[in-house]
Amino acid sequence: MSALIRFIKKLSPCRRREDIGDQVDEQEQQDQVDEQEKHEQVDDASHQEQASDVNHQEQAKDEGHQEEKSQMLLTLRDLQRTMDPLIAAQVYNNHHNPLCRLPEELLLHILHCLNGDVVSLHCLRRVSRIFRRLINEPDIWKHMSLPLSARFTFYSEEPWHLPTDAWMQLKQYLRQDQTCDRCKLHCTAERSASRNYYCDFSPLTGTDYTLYCHACSSHHDVLAFSLSNQDQDKRERRCLGRQGAVRLCEHIRIPWATIEAHINRWQQHSPGDWQACLDDFSIECHHPSHDTRCTAEEPQTWPRARLETDQDDQNSVLLILEWKPHSGLDAFTLVPDGLAPVSELRTLFQKYRKGPASILVPSYPAIPLPELLCFAPTQCDCLHYETGIGKRSIVACPWYNPRFFRDKKRPLCSSGHRYFRYESGQKIRMAKHWPRGECNPVCLVTIYQQEILVCRKTDGDKINPTHMWFHAMDPATYPRPTSLHDSPLCEEMSCMNYYRRLKSIDCRVTTV
Repeated sequence: MSALIRFIKKLSPCRRREDIGDQVDEQEQQDQVDEQEKHEQVDDASHQEQASDVNHQEQAKDEGHQEEKSQMLLTLRDLQRTMDPLIAAQVYNNHHNPLCRLPEELLLHILHCLNGDVVSLHCLRRVSRIFRRLINEPDIWKHMSLPLSARFTFYSEEPWHLPTDAWMQLKQYLRQDQTCDRCKLHCTAERSASRNYYCDFSPLTGTDYTLYCHACSSHHDVLAFSLSNQDQDKRERRCLGRQGAVRLCEHIRIPWATIEAHINRWQQHSPGDWQACLDDFSIECHHPSHDTRCTAEEPQTWPRARLETDQDDQNSVLLILEWKPHSGLDAFTLVPDGLAPVSELRTLFQKYRKGPASILVPSYPAIPLPELLCFAPTQCDCLHYETGIGKRSIVACPWYNPRFFRDKKRPLCSSGHRYFRYESGQKIRMAKHWPRGECNPVCLVTIYQQEILVCRKTDGDKINPTHMWFHAMDPATYPRPTSLHDSPLCEEMSCMNYYRRLKSIDCRVTTV
């Protein structure tokens, strides 16, 4: 009986209507789902098409930039066939650079719109000669924190007297512009706020984390130790200053143990006789490639390391690394008016850069040949720049022509024919001599020097690596990186983060 009742209910009209209604609802829901999927597919296709258009636009833009760059290089090469590369770059800018064709009134208006933003003005001053000259205008220069009289004599690459936050911002901009792609990833990455960007070895900001160095019998900041020596339970811990070495050339390294042993031996043998101690120290590299003397009768031009007293502080002992290569008598030929062709000097200095010169005074991305700064065009008229117009030279000061390369008795130019990096102890000086007598071919002597403070005469029986020694060490001679050194060991010479490049800071006057 119950089975019959269930069969009747199943066939009843109400039940069939409910089933039909459910089927209709399910069909409507399925239709809505299908419609939504169609819209999503259309939207996806639209987004893909837009992304494809953007990619094509970026690709076309990149291709345009590459084509423009290739055309620029071709034009520059054509100009350099008849003129000096620096003159060729200036001629190219005057004729092809849109910036150089803008009215100066408009450029001055742009500078006024900066409202005294000294960081932006400093960046623009490095962009072109036009901005460098326009920023010398009194109403713009007043923001530079320098006297008005320094407008046309201030050509240093060091920053103006900027506040700390402005200098840090400028430093970040310069680093991003002059670093390789690998190092840019580290420059743009978020860094620890406690990191001291001025110095790799000085204490961290807001911290007082030091470790004991058993070799020095004193405490150093944690950054002065390699990662393996930063363990609190480490025994016989040694700082980086005692692990690394400074380089005299590509063949000779001088570790701290050599300096320490020599001074300690003399202090035990003849206490207080510093002059004899300094005179007895000498290290030379006798590799044949370093001997550039003009004649066999002259002494060899070996790279040399020696000790001497600081002329400005008789209590300080300096390690002097130096090399004095000779150009030879046929390295360049003076033009009729007694000037040296800058193209031939450039070739000479590039040859020096393959030897000890690149170690003692490394080049920077913005200064590939620091030797030429000894003949700054704004202060020296001893070089001949080929202009391509009647073999004419550009003379900085027509009323003052000392003929440095021709007359032995003439004084130096106002430039002094020297280039100093006071903060790192690196120096380049130019000298001259005539092995065959005056009025014969002249030989140019380029003097490369690096000064490193190693101790003070009042330090007592034990001397430890100085802060300047830490910075002068070749980073390839000690363990890197430490746990807090987040920058890579870059070996690209064109990169601002090149590992041999000393930081432009003045923090090397104290011990670590």
